[in-house]
Amino acid sequence: MYSAIYAYPWDVQDETPEVFCANVREKLGVDTVSLAVSYHAGKLLLPHNPRRKVYYPEDGAVYFRPDPAAFAGSVIKPHVSALAREEDMLAALCAVAEREGLGVIAWTVCLHNTRLGMAYPAYAPRNAFGDAAITYLCPSHPEVRAYVCALASDLARRYPLRAIQLEAAHHMPFVHGFHHEMQQVVITPALQILLGLCFCPACLELAHEFNVDGERVSAYVRGEVEQRWRSEDGREGEEARLRKHWWDSLDGELERYFALRHESVRRLLSEVHQAVHAVSTAAVHLQDPSANGARQFSASDLAWQAGLEIPPRAGIADGITMLGYIANIADFRREVDGYCAAVLPRMPLEVGMRPALPDNKSFDEFATKVAYCAKRQVTGVSFYNYGMLPESRLRWIKEALAAV
Repeated sequence: MYSAIYAYPWDVQDETPEVFCANVREKLGVDTVSLAVSYHAGKLLLPHNPRRKVYYPEDGAVYFRPDPAAFAGSVIKPHVSALAREEDMLAALCAVAEREGLGVIAWTVCLHNTRLGMAYPAYAPRNAFGDAAITYLCPSHPEVRAYVCALASDLARRYPLRAIQLEAAHHMPFVHGFHHEMQQVVITPALQILLGLCFCPACLELAHEFNVDGERVSAYVRGEVEQRWRSEDGREGEEARLRKHWWDSLDGELERYFALRHESVRRLLSEVHQAVHAVSTAAVHLQDPSANGARQFSASDLAWQAGLEIPPRAGIADGITMLGYIANIADFRREVDGYCAAVLPRMPLEVGMRPALPDNKSFDEFATKVAYCAKRQVTGVSFYNYGMLPESRLRWIKEALAAV
């Protein structure tokens, strides 16, 4: 079972790659670093950073030095962060990590990118009312898929990576990831589903390709949303998160439109997988957020909302990462069991965990989860996040790994 720590380029820069790798090896006891190479905005508290305690990353930036030739055929171009222009921390980390016997994974946020959504609004999702969701890019657009392919293949071709981990390589929910999201209506599970559906030109074209009446579905969704706003109807509860809740809506046409989300994501992932393996032996890992948080439904019940399938089809990914950000130990075990049954031994399974609050109040809780992953023979475990964890929680990682 390999073990990885998620980290940011400024973690490496501020400590120096040599000190950072020594800390990862000696203090944490892990053998792999998952470094963010494409990331969104944030406000991060860094309790043990030697240079700063609060950091605001550039929105929608890449943290390596891309080869311009790799994006020659892409309409969408990456924004290179000031940090990467100063120094290529991915290259610096890879060089030191190789000497120290550490593997490197390129942790790559794909479609959650407000900078690109604002710069290229034609490729952003659009709700049933025609409003663009500028925090994302829609995978139905060939231009979006070409950009992600260029990003992943450029990383795979030029850096000695163990894997490329794809985050947000799928459709995104309505409520997620914008500065000061504001609403004065309750976003019920039903509204989250309906407002998160995309009706951009590429999605409507895909619907036409599969003989689905996208315009009819769009009109239906507008009516359903407005009816719920007028009545402040909260009768639908958590069951609205399930696909079967919508099966009979609009004589099944809504369900057929839902199915297209799988097709657009399948096209994206298969194209990325092919592009990476054309230039490298690095594995392509898909990050699935569906298990993120304790709920009454399993991840396999919820993955459809993003257009994901568990397990992924052949030619989509070489491994999958379950985000086990779950406090209750019984819920955590249930999700791990579900993923193991669906994924292993067909492909590698990594389980991500947060050693600190809100997921783990004590070392014993955290160690129990790590031990359960080892018991179920998952391929790897990963821990979020080097720079934001207090030093006491970083010590938990080595202690928990030593016990398995």
